[in-house]
Amino acid sequence: MEIIIDKELKDLLVPQTAEERSCLEKSILENGYDDANRLVVWKDHNILVDGHNRFEVCKKHNIEFTYVEHEFDSKEEVINYMVDAQLSRRNIDPKTRQDLIGRKYNLEKKSRGGAKGNGCTLNTADDIAEKFNVSPRTVKSAGKYSESLDKLCETSLVSRQELMTKTSIRDVNEIAKLDVCEQKEVLTKIASGTSLREAVKIEKPMMISFSIASENKDKMVKMLGSMNKDQWINSLITEEWDRIKIN
Repeated sequence: MEIIIDKELKDLLVPQTAEERSCLEKSILENGYDDANRLVVWKDHNILVDGHNRFEVCKKHNIEFTYVEHEFDSKEEVINYMVDAQLSRRNIDPKTRQDLIGRKYNLEKKSRGGAKGNGCTLNTADDIAEKFNVSPRTVKSAGKYSESLDKLCETSLVSRQELMTKTSIRDVNEIAKLDVCEQKEVLTKIASGTSLREAVKIEKPMMISFSIASENKDKMVKMLGSMNKDQWINSLITEEWDRIKIN
């Protein structure tokens, strides 16, 4: 059987450090493949679910490996299985953990009908909060963060891991509020070598302030009286810029 690597599923994995990969490779080369840790493959789909790192090492060195086939009803169920496996690891960083909890919440909310506005949303957050020893509010915040990452990854070629590594949860949520063109303008800086953090610092005061000004300028100009529209917009931009520099 030819095992298939699904990119969406592989992207769920917490990347190994160079040291972890070296230790794994050394262990397999010296001791052979451990049959007690068989790969997990989605039955009838031939898609690898668990054991990506071991699989890569074995393929690289032409080492035989063993696998077991598991039945899953859908890709969403596979994702949930993989998210649980990743969350069981002790060495995941806080932002990755937040993303994984958010993915689980969004998936289960959808499967339970939470998107329709019934009581399932609250029950889902409570269940996940209890399982991972966090608050329901944290679970819902994680869901928002995960959705923001999904949105930005669709907008540009910047990887999910790069987004998490180079900026904060708050920054990701803020960028996701911008329109697609503005998102691309910020994220394109990453492709050209600028850190996402610097791109946010440059673009956010202008974009967010101008967005506020554009939506409310007629109402606010009447309230401000003698201050014209351009003066008011410039004032907002200056205030936002000063606020971000302080933060």
